[in-house]
Amino acid sequence: MINIGGDLRFFPMPTSVPPTRRRFLQTAVPFIVSAATLGRAGAVSPNGKVRLACIGVGGQGTSNLRALMADERVQVVAICDVDSQHAAAAAKLAGVPEGSVYKDFREVLARSDVDWRRSGMKVRMACERVRNGYIGELKEIEIGVPGKFAIRGGYTGLEMPEAVPAHLDYAMWLGPAAEKPYTAARCHFNFRWIEEYAPGYITDWGAHFLDVAQWGAGMDETTPTEVSATEVKRRSAGIYDAAESFRIEYQYNN
Repeated sequence: MINIGGDLRFFPMPTSVPPTRRRFLQTAVPFIVSAATLGRAGAVSPNGKVRLACIGVGGQGTSNLRALMADERVQVVAICDVDSQHAAAAAKLAGVPEGSVYKDFREVLARSDVDWRRSGMKVRMACERVRNGYIGELKEIEIGVPGKFAIRGGYTGLEMPEAVPAHLDYAMWLGPAAEKPYTAARCHFNFRWIEEYAPGYITDWGAHFLDVAQWGAGMDETTPTEVSATEVKRRSAGIYDAAESFRIEYQYNN
């Protein structure tokens, strides 16, 4: 979901009021929306709905799409995925016409009819409470993520190269990563077990939890002064070379 141009505004935590399109946007703070989305500063609110584009509609992407479609205030206007089978299935689900289905995310970013938001109210409320002292002084935050890889499809990471299927734009899927022989074991869900793409659970679940911890601790404007990693264990063979277990410690200046 993206914001395109306009007069950008940041909204504080809302008070309790009846749900409206404007309130729907505001209860997802912190986020930025265009004035056109809210019909402010002379801009016209387009059709009373929040217009979303979904980039990446595999397993998690389609799950997110279904959740968004359950809200009558949302209109999905574009679908993007390098796998045309994924894109076609999601477009059919959301009722998006063929002309608004893309392989290249940059074409979606170029559209001027898409609104953008991020985060959720439950996370916002939890962070607000911590930052306002509800649990006392913070001294240490401990975050846990799963250990053993949840590999899907019965793959082992030892599969031999194979022909790229016609429905997949493999070059776009690789993006800036080094060119590597195609194997189905490398793509889609299981990419997260490959160090070069997304090194395991630390950038899968961990990316969400670490962000919330940093936000809740009021440390968004700074970074750790020291990072150390111990107890790192990896598989001895195959393409799934991300760390499968580890302990990482971040030290801050406070």
